[in-house]
Formats: sequence, structure tokens, C-alpha cells
Amino acid sequence: MARADAGRSTVARGAALARTAVLTVVVVGLAACSGGASPEDEVVDLSPFTTLMNAELGESQETISQLREHRSQERLAQCVRAAGFEYHPDASDSTVVDVDLDDYEERLRTQGWGYFTQPEVPEDYEIPEPTEQMKYEQSLSPSAHEEYLRVLFGETDPATGQRVEGTGCFDHAYGEDADDDSPEVRFAELLEEVRTAWEVAEEEPEVREARDLYRECLSRAGFPGVRIDAAELLDERFVEEFPDGSFASNDPRLAELASWELELADAHLDCLTESDVQTVAARATARVEAQILERRADEVEAYLAAMREYYELD
Repeated sequence: MARADAGRSTVARGAALARTAVLTVVVVGLAACSGGASPEDEVVDLSPFTTLMNAELGESQETISQLREHRSQERLAQCVRAAGFEYHPDASDSTVVDVDLDDYEERLRTQGWGYFTQPEVPEDYEIPEPTEQMKYEQSLSPSAHEEYLRVLFGETDPATGQRVEGTGCFDHAYGEDADDDSPEVRFAELLEEVRTAWEVAEEEPEVREARDLYRECLSRAGFPGVRIDAAELLDERFVEEFPDGSFASNDPRLAELASWELELADAHLDCLTESDVQTVAARATARVEAQILERRADEVEAYLAAMREYYELD
């Protein structure tokens, strides 16, 4: 099979060389980290795969995200219309949520994850004008709206009350096989291995040790039973308190549950610091990702070439 960069411009071949350099730096850097460098000297904020994507695709990733979203919205609209309803695609150009990581800890301590807590609303917040989609949903009768939600989100298993995956238009529009020609589908196996690198890393001895310290810390704080992350307890508590999957904003249980959620958030953040599990796990995940990129280098190159062609980036 011919190399993916054969016949490409000098600029493109230069990018390929830069890609190799980035990967080399990542691998060498990880090797240095495992050789006794202090945690303060280690940089683990970006995965090798993310580093590679940033170096190769840069700002084009925002364009790709927008194209994906627009295509998914159009598929969703077609599916809903085929069921006899209307759907007005989101006309927003941005799919990136701006998150200030510097105040993440403060927000988590004061607002939790947002399961039972009420988010703070700025004093100058203005309620946006209803979208065409909102207006349409509000025009439906209660019975029609119930059917509309079934079309959107799929059937519900009467035995469990849980949504049956693959039965709604959202699944059709956003499912893994929604666009069979896309690079994301064609290289799904590669991307899945990268996506689940953290699961492989969780079996590394140093990660298991740090994770045990994290769990023990949470147990001492009154939150036992965590497997990976404290947020698991939120799901369990939600199902326990609201088995039908919903609650009213004035439910009298919310005050107590919100207080419990904030206590959990405090314990979670304190235990992350005590165990250093995030840094240890990120370092191990980065090593696994680097091994994947090295072992499947030809596929990675082909994936990047397919991304450029499919999304017309060249």
C-alpha cells in the first residue's frame, strides 16, 4: 500500500515530519518521566493523541466539529420529519463549550456537579428568545409531545423504565454508524482503542495503588463504594431517590440532596489531592496512548489523511 503522504505538497510532507517530531517528543518525554523526574517537572495535561491532533489539524478541529454537528442535525431533522413531526436544526456555529479550568475546583465546591444543586444565575442574565424548535414543541398537545419525545429519544423498556438505545432519531443521527463514510466510522477500531486507553492504564500497578488511596480517602469521608470516580455515587443516589428518572424543581428532598452533593464534591477534590490519582492515571494513560500511536502509525497517518479529504481541509 502506498504511503498516505505520497504525492502531497512540500507543506504537507513537512507537516508529516512535524508529526513524527511531536510523537518522538511525547515518547521521549514519557520515558523521562518514568526515569525519576519529580511530579512538579512532569507535564501530563495533554494526551499524545490530543497533542498529535492539535499539531496536525489545529484550528481545523473546530470546523470539523461544526460540520459534524450540522450533518447530525440534518439527519435528525430528516428522521423526525419522516415520523410526521417537525424539527428545526440548531443554527449555532459553535460546538465548543468554553470552560475555565482555573476556577473548576471552586465551582465544584460551591455548585457540585449539578445533579441536585441549582446553578448560580448571573444577575445580568437575560432569558434568551425561544428558538423555533422550542416554539414548535410548546405548540404540541401533551399527548402529541409525549409521542414526539418517543420519536426523538426512542422507546422505553417498561420493565426498567430505561430508554432502549437505537430506537430514537437521536440515535439515528448521532450513533456511531450514522455516517458510514466518515473517518470516524472507517477508523472506529483505532479511535476506540485510543479512547479506552485509560481503561488499560487503570490496570497499571501505580494507578491501582493511587486509585486505592483515593477510594480509601472517600470511604473515610463517608462515601464508600466508589469504583473509579465519586460521580458514580451521584448516579446511584439519583436512581435511588427518583426511580422514574425525573423530579420537580420544588421537590422537598432537593435541599438535603444538594447538601450531600456538595459534601461529596469536597471529599472528591480533597481525595484527588491526597492520592494524586489524576496525575498518576494521566501519566499512565499517556504511555498507553503513545504505544498505540507507535504500533498503529500507518493507520494514524491514514486517518489524518482521511480527515483532511473528508472535511476538505487541504
